[in-house]
Amino acid sequence: MLSYMHEDIYVYIDNLITEEVKKTGDNIYFDDNWYGIKKGKVKIILGGATTKLTVKLNEGTAVLDFVGKANDVVDLDFEKMIFKLNNKLIFLSSYIAPANTEVVKISLSFGSGSHQFSYFGLKEVRNDNDLDFCTSLDYNYSEEKITRTNINNETFDVGSAKPEYSWSINGLWNNEEVSKFGDLFNLRFIDEEGKPMVRLVGCTRNSFKNGSSDSGDLTYSLSGKFKKIM
Repeated sequence: MLSYMHEDIYVYIDNLITEEVKKTGDNIYFDDNWYGIKKGKVKIILGGATTKLTVKLNEGTAVLDFVGKANDVVDLDFEKMIFKLNNKLIFLSSYIAPANTEVVKISLSFGSGSHQFSYFGLKEVRNDNDLDFCTSLDYNYSEEKITRTNINNETFDVGSAKPEYSWSINGLWNNEEVSKFGDLFNLRFIDEEGKPMVRLVGCTRNSFKNGSSDSGDLTYSLSGKFKKIM
């Protein structure tokens, strides 16, 4: 765990919001820099008859075979791996998973026709006002080893569980400052010389507490998870 006092650094909260990007055609490409945090969703309004959709996710490929006609709606959710045609489930006919799971490049091809694509990804809203009245913060990375014991009572490692990242911030209560935290955001830590120190990407909140300091000031504590360190 790493902990800092606010006198040493400045804390910036850059909220992440859903952004809709629209394109029209038969071979469409999207590049979402935040795909590794929250995989984007695609909505397609068909412009004509079609029987196959091919989706490339970096070096991976997903193929869906279905019979569609003009004005049918196709919904693709690559975060939950749920795909629908007019709100009814459709299934992958083939799938080659990308080696890089933090997919940032998506291309979709029907081969012909003019279809309306809406991609719902994430956009970072950069905030240049640092968090005031912050008294301390920390972030933690942990990765649990998975072990097994054989019939001879010998224990050995078989791999690692999914790593977990957590963060927490403590400060003096102020409505304006606390309201800077959205539902999904990045945290940037900048040193007193203006140099970037660390960036916590894909932060969410799961705990909030009010309290009071020894001097009688109203305080708060926020904590949550994040996806990765940059």
